[in-house]
Parts: sequence; structure tokens; C-alpha cells
Amino acid sequence: MGHLELGFYFIPILLILSAIVAYIADKLGKKAGKKKLSVFGLRPKHTATFMSVSSGILIAAITVVIMLSLSQNARVALFGLQTLKEEISVLTKEKDNLTQEKERLLHEYNKSSKELKNLKFDLNNVNREKQKLILDTINLKKENKLALSHIKEMEYQKSLLDEKIASLNSEKENLLNDISSSKALLDKLKASIQSLRTGKLQFEAHQIIAQTIIQGGDKSVCESELNDFIQKTNSILINELGLQNTDTVLFIPKQNVINSINLMAKNNIQFAVRILSEGNVVVGEKHILASLQVFENNLVFRKGETIVSAEVDPNLDSNLLLAKLGALLQETNHVAKLRGIVPDPLTGTVGNVSYPVLYNAIRNIKNLSYQGSVKISILAAEDTYAIGPLHIQIVVN
Repeated sequence: MGHLELGFYFIPILLILSAIVAYIADKLGKKAGKKKLSVFGLRPKHTATFMSVSSGILIAAITVVIMLSLSQNARVALFGLQTLKEEISVLTKEKDNLTQEKERLLHEYNKSSKELKNLKFDLNNVNREKQKLILDTINLKKENKLALSHIKEMEYQKSLLDEKIASLNSEKENLLNDISSSKALLDKLKASIQSLRTGKLQFEAHQIIAQTIIQGGDKSVCESELNDFIQKTNSILINELGLQNTDTVLFIPKQNVINSINLMAKNNIQFAVRILSEGNVVVGEKHILASLQVFENNLVFRKGETIVSAEVDPNLDSNLLLAKLGALLQETNHVAKLRGIVPDPLTGTVGNVSYPVLYNAIRNIKNLSYQGSVKISILAAEDTYAIGPLHIQIVVN
């Protein structure tokens, strides 16, 4: 029940009780006055007064009792007022303390808010610096990557230049060696010019001294076989020329040897190798300047393959028939060179035919003089490769 509703019932009850007590006291007082009653030995007049005062006291007592029984606030106001004052004083102090604490906290809050605002501002600055540093780091990484790429490229270029320099130094050394050898040979050649005019020639310029076949593909094998071929040829020449106290008679430029090895190492096929005299060599000469000729030794003609053919009149004079055969042989030589046989550098021919073979062919042609014409065919007598020589068979039918 609320305080307003309690007061609404409480006040009428007090009024009614007070009226009842006052009425009873008035009746008792009047009755005591009429009957001349005395209480506590008092005079009737004083007894009436006592009754009035007692009724007032009773009304006050009833009022207090009812208020105390029905209202907690009344009990507190009557019996706990000092305590209430003390509590109010304590609470007031606490309120003041709380107000001060609130003001202090509010001040600290404002201060913290300001610091937080400053920290947020600093944080934003730090984040901006961080983003800038991240961008700078990314750019630096890109620049570093580009620099590393340039460094690698420069290192690669340097390695190429180092290899080129090493190669040039090697070539320079080889050329110096060749020049030194050439000077020595030139002195020897000058000394033998006179003997070349009157002496017997062992080899003519560009004559084939020796030739062989070497399988290409493996550089070390090519180098080994070529060096063996040169050494064997050198030993054979020393024996044939009857030279003594001489270990080397055959001189081939070192660069010529290196180039020949590199050429053969490129392809896994057979190569023909010739040693050619670079000049006229007199019998007894101790220095032979030579060079290497290297080419692919491919199959050019198979055995029985027709190289050239022509029809002739068998009734012609033998000298005319011989001329016809000579022209046919020249054509054979030309066709063979076009097909891939490498001719002898000295003679320019790919093979030789003896006169008995030619005269035998003329005789066979004459034996067919009863015919209006005969066909002369020149065939390969065997499988023939680029190194040659070409052996032929003359067929008349």
C-alpha cells in the first residue's frame, strides 16, 4: 500500500478516534461535575480539569500508538531520528565524496578522452607511416629484385666476356706459336729454294700426303684419332725420307688441327681427313709444311650405278673414238664432283683410267661395227664415297 493511500485512511481514523475519546471525556466530565465526583482526592472542579487533560493525553497517546503501529516512517521519526540524522550526515558525506569522485573521474575521463584522442591521432600517424613504410619496402624489394636481375645479367655478361677473353688469349697464343713455327719454316724454305729448282721433288704443292676416315660426334675420340693419324703419317715420312735424328718432319698449324676437331665433333657421321702438302718438298727436306682437309665422307655412287652414257658410231677412226671416250671421261669427272666426290687438289680428278682399259673399250666398240651405233655407259665399279677415288667400268652394248 502506498504512502498516499495509507495517509488517506490514517487521518480519518485519527479524527474519528479523537472525536470518540473527546466525546467520552466530555460526558465523563459532565457526569463527574453533576455528581460532584472526586478523583485522587481532588476537588470536583479540579477533577473535571483532570478528566479533560487525561482525555487529551489519551487522544495523543492513541494517536501516537496508531501512528507507530501503522507507519514505519513514524517509528523512525520518533525513535530513530538521531540515527537517521547521522545516516543522513554519513550519506551526505558519501554523496559529497561520490560527487568529488565523480568530478575526479569525470576529469580523468576528460583527460583520458583527450589522451585517447591524441593516441588515435598518433595511431593514425603511425598507420600512415606504416603504410608509407610498406610501400617503400615494396618499392625497395622491386628495386632490389631489378638490381639483382641486373647483377645476374652483368655476371652472365662478365662470364661471357671472360670466356671470350680466354678464347682470344688461347687464339693469340696459338697464333704466336704458329708465327714462330712459320718463321722457322720460312727460314728453312728460303734455304731450300735453290734445291727446289734442281732437286727431285718428294711432294708437290697441294698433293695428298695421306688420308683416312674418322668417325665424328665424340670430340675426345676425334682428337685422339686425328693426333694418331698425324703421328703415324709423321713416322712414315721420316722412314720414307730416310731422315735420322729427327722426331718431327710434318708441321700442321695448331689452329687448323683445332678447327678440324671441332668440325668432326659436331656430327656423328664419317669424315674424310686428308693431309695436304702446302708446298713443294724436295727429297731429304726435314720440314714439311702441311694442312688438313676435312669433309663429310658420304656415299656418292653405288656399285653398278650408271654415271654417264652416250651413243657413238663404231665405224669411226680409233683416234676419234679415243677422243670420244676422253670427252666422256671428262664428263664423268665433272658429274662425280657435282655429286660429291672431293677431287685430288693437285690434279683436280676423282680417279684414273689406264690406257689398256681405253683400248679394250675401243676394241669392243669396233667389234660392234655392224651396228649403226653403240651405247657406251660408264658405271661405278664399287660403292664410292666422297673421299674417292672413283673406279669405273666401261660397258659397250
